[in-house]
Amino acid sequence: MNPVKLDDDELEARVDALPPDALVVHSLLAGTIRLAVVQGTRAVALARAAHRADPFVATALGHALVLAGLYASTLKGADRVSLVLESDGPLAGFSVEGGADGSVRGSATAGSAAPASLDPATWIGRGTLSVSRFIALAPRPFVGQVALVEGGPARNLAELFLRSEQTRSAVAVGVLPDRLGRPEGAGGILVQALPGADDIAMERAEKALGRLPPIGEWFARGGDADALVERAFAELSPARLGSRPFRFDCPCSKERFGASIEALGEGLRDLAENGPWPVETVCKACGSSYLFAREELAAMLASKRG
Repeated sequence: MNPVKLDDDELEARVDALPPDALVVHSLLAGTIRLAVVQGTRAVALARAAHRADPFVATALGHALVLAGLYASTLKGADRVSLVLESDGPLAGFSVEGGADGSVRGSATAGSAAPASLDPATWIGRGTLSVSRFIALAPRPFVGQVALVEGGPARNLAELFLRSEQTRSAVAVGVLPDRLGRPEGAGGILVQALPGADDIAMERAEKALGRLPPIGEWFARGGDADALVERAFAELSPARLGSRPFRFDCPCSKERFGASIEALGEGLRDLAENGPWPVETVCKACGSSYLFAREELAAMLASKRG
């Protein structure tokens, strides 16, 4: 991916002062409950800068990227997950991906109606949330979809886990923007019942989740994931299982876009002969832009001819 720079020195200095992003996994209550925490302020700030997003879209995209990271925490190896939300509300939708390696990317789109607030519960109306889970060596992805329920994106991810995977889950996400709409703190928590967990154990975990301080504010003030777990879940005997980086990253490249242009066939000839030049391609997942000069297009066309 092209290097992404934050769009002002003040925000860059603030983000650099925060602890590094991370995805941390714990178990609770003797291994009956799984807890994943994303500390993602840096990634969300980079995504906002890469997409040049306005305050609402930047905040919504931050929620979506954290959700992708939380879902991907359940994966292993080279596995990846894609989450797509479509809505008739102020948040028209998002399309995000997360990898088991902690990488996330994607974009969000505002609807025609302005949001009443930055409260996620007001963002979505009727629509769907879909998941495609790509497992290494599997012949095809696992696909699931649920109709949106009242609440924000996090509430609907919990619904997706329950309806598509029969896994009782609770999800909380927070993104705190400053007065100019720039993300100051971002993160989220996923609590899931594992085989052997009874209803009482999950209810205790959900109550602990409900006692959390505002997550975006916690990370904006320099708090970290482990301290958040200790504060909210200490009475549930948390055991740290491991961590991995969390980052906004995309495997796109000029070479990949060039290969797509070469595959256009007659469209490549038209671009090479008629332009307009340079041809600009933009990655929807990360906002990176790649330019192709007339000479490059002519070389592609000549290569195909001969």
